[in-house]
Amino acid sequence: MIVVIAILATISLVAYNGIQNRAKSSSGQSLVNFAKRRRRPIIQLIMSTRLTVNLSQIAYRLQEQALGLA
Repeated sequence: MIVVIAILATISLVAYNGIQNRAKSSSGQSLVNFAKRRRRPIIQLIMSTRLTVNLSQIAYRLQEQALGLA
């Protein structure tokens, strides 16, 4: 009886470890996929922000020049 319980416990432990490893792998893959999906919008946001700042600076300098402040 004890041998049967030990065998079942071993099988359960191996199965549990396999499930844990698959869950960790799946979680990691999900994070990678999320990062891949979000990378492009984040880069676009950064680039558009830089462009907006640059355009604002250009407009400000043009205003200064037009008013004779520069």
